Amino acid sequence: GKCGELRRALFLMSTMDTNHVAMDTITFNAAISACETAGEWILAFDLLDEAAARSVDRDLRGYNAAVSACAKCGEWAQAVALVVQMESLSLKPDTITYSAAIGACQRGEEWMAALSLLSDMASRRLEMNSFTYTAAVSACGKEGGAWSQGLHLLSEMAAGRIAMTAQLHSSAVSVYDSAGGWALALSFLSDLLATSHVGVDIVTVGAVMKTFRQDGEWTQALGLLREMARMRLATDAPAYGGVICACELADEWTVALVLLDEMTAAHLIPD
Repeated sequence: GKCGELRRALFLMSTMDTNHVAMDTITFNAAISACETAGEWILAFDLLDEAAARSVDRDLRGYNAAVSACAKCGEWAQAVALVVQMESLSLKPDTITYSAAIGACQRGEEWMAALSLLSDMASRRLEMNSFTYTAAVSACGKEGGAWSQGLHLLSEMAAGRIAMTAQLHSSAVSVYDSAGGWALALSFLSDLLATSHVGVDIVTVGAVMKTFRQDGEWTQALGLLREMARMRLATDAPAYGGVICACELADEWTVALVLLDEMTAAHLIPD
């Protein structure tokens, strides 16, 4: 497994040390890559420091693996620190570096840091791909006050004809909801259904359902629940729960009870 790969890498390094075999950049990169796989960002940092102490060259691959390890754990500040450290070593961060660092900001819900990294990418004329934008928009989507920045990024994607990924859809819903409420989120979903080649998944529909639930828009929520069958999406317990919550806010108890009966008939357990 993931931890086994890391243990093997560390055992190999220990054996090399015992037998006085010099460790080189490839050795350290292999171990740091194993840290990335296991999400062991602290150990990745330690290995970079050890490489420096042994006067072993550190390269782009090793740093990218370390930044990715930070991204897996949402350690955005450490990821950004690695990007800065690369500059001091005259190593040029690439699209992989920045995408991983922005991913760390996404997990850490640090939209300002994510946008700063995007700006750095633009100044370096590095390619900003679907993954990069997805991570940045997701960071903005998690912070309600960053909706204008999220809208700007979505506009940039459209202008650059950068394809939206399925992962980005739910984050975009959050941005549109913060910008204009459930109506804008629903409009976005309608556009996706009409034009997207990626397809709409249960996570995206759930994000739109959440906007209805928050505002007590039970008729819209019920309509979306019925539409899910046409989209070939399973109407699961969370989907029913979103409609029932919207009904509760609107005091539509009769509809809520009918939906509970439907859940029972479908052997779904309410949340």
